[in-house]
This record gives sequence, C-alpha cells and structure tokens, in this order.
Amino acid sequence: RYIRGEVLLFAIVAYAMKDSFSDALRLGIKTPAMIHIPSFEEALSPAHLKPPVYERVSTYLRRIRLAKLLARPQALQRHLNNLVRSRANKQLERLYSDLMTTLRDPQSGVVLDASAVSQDSPILFSETAWSAFLATFLQCRQLNLAESLWDDMEKLGVKHGPDVWAALLEGYGGLRLIDQARAAWSVMIKQRDARTAVTYKAMIIAEFRSGHPDEALKRFDEFKEYVAKGKLSAEQTETVFVYNTVLSWLLKLSQSATADAVREKQAMEL
Repeated sequence: RYIRGEVLLFAIVAYAMKDSFSDALRLGIKTPAMIHIPSFEEALSPAHLKPPVYERVSTYLRRIRLAKLLARPQALQRHLNNLVRSRANKQLERLYSDLMTTLRDPQSGVVLDASAVSQDSPILFSETAWSAFLATFLQCRQLNLAESLWDDMEKLGVKHGPDVWAALLEGYGGLRLIDQARAAWSVMIKQRDARTAVTYKAMIIAEFRSGHPDEALKRFDEFKEYVAKGKLSAEQTETVFVYNTVLSWLLKLSQSATADAVREKQAMEL
C-alpha cells in the first residue's frame, strides 16, 4: 500500500519517541515513499519536538534513506551514476561519510556479512556495493576517497574480493594510471582467490585503455595458459567475456588480423 512521505515521516517520529529504530527501519525500507531531509525541519516545526527526539529523527531519516538505497542495488548504482554525471563530489563525500558511520554502528540495521542478516539487521552491504563506491570514486578522480575506502575495508575486517580488485584495476585504467594498476595487480596476485576471469578482464582493459595493447595481449595469453592448466578456475561464460573484451579492443584499434587470429583460437578452445 502506498504511503505518502508526510505519513511516513510522522510514523518515524513516533518510533523515534519510542527509541525503536529497528521498527522505523523496517517500515522505511518496505515503503516506496521518500523523505527529503532538507524539508523535514519545516514539516516537523509544529510538533515542537524535544532536542533529543529531534536529533534521533534526523539520524533515523539519514540511515533509512541510505538503507533504502542499499536494499536496491540498481537504485544505488543509478544514484552513484547521477553523482558522477553532476560532479557532485561534496554530496558523494557526505554519502560515504554517512555510510561509514552506519557500518560502524551495530544497531544501524546494515551488516557486512550475509550470515548476520536478521529481522533487526535486514540490509547487507555486499562486495558489489563496495566495488560500486570504489568505481565511482575513481571515475570522479577522488583518489583520496578510494584510498579511504580501501583502508576502511581493512579496518572493518572486510576482504578485498575479486569484484573490488576489478573495480580498482578498471578505475586506474580509466584514469590512465597504468603504473598504479600494475602495482595493484602485483599485490593482488598474492591472494590466490582474487586472480579470476573478472580481474584478468579488468587488467586487460586497463592495459588497452592506457595505450599498451602488447601488454594487454601478454596478460590475455597468461590468462588462457592458466585456464588451460587448471591453475585458474573460470566458467565458460566468464572466459568468453575475456575473449570478447580482447576482440572488441583489437577491432577498436583496427588490428583486424590479430582479432581474426584470436577469434579462430576462441572457436577451437571454447
């Protein structure tokens, strides 16, 4: 059932008076209504809330808005893309600050491990979400935020998985920071389970984007060799994505002869 933003706001106020964030969170994430935080002061002015309750409502609203985004990965990605397009770096920085405050609070309703999801903590901040934020920071050239995210993951005990490494490698490649991408790759390969088709694809793209097609093809040959020897587990669909990435870049660079050779080998090997 549709609930208007004003109704949702006053329901959250009622829960804040009871100091029951979990109830407010469950209501907030299951309703499509959104509350614009800058306008809630005007809406609440007749209620004459006491300062502690008012501050609690403000905190509830920020966290519920964030939780609604995290609960809908596509909505989160759209929001991050909009921030990139509008170059809203300050807004992006505030969003990340709110996120870190939320993740450090065990009562926030957002958890980092799927096994910790519960009725009171229904939102999982997954590896995909970490990689989305990292990719966004690099697209905006906010290297300081990217470094902070990397450090924050370690402080929170979150492992840097393949999707996060791929976001880092592709981000560096997009900025033509190939030395940083190669240095990251050297660190990454020490994690055996981080070297996957996804990370090989990202490193190959970084080399191509940075104007090093020969290095990209060397990395591609290494990938094929590792798969053939069983040193790298990769589903056929993932392997096809790597091949198609190489073919796309070769054609973009007008290296049709090399592309034809890759296509022929693809037909034989897959």
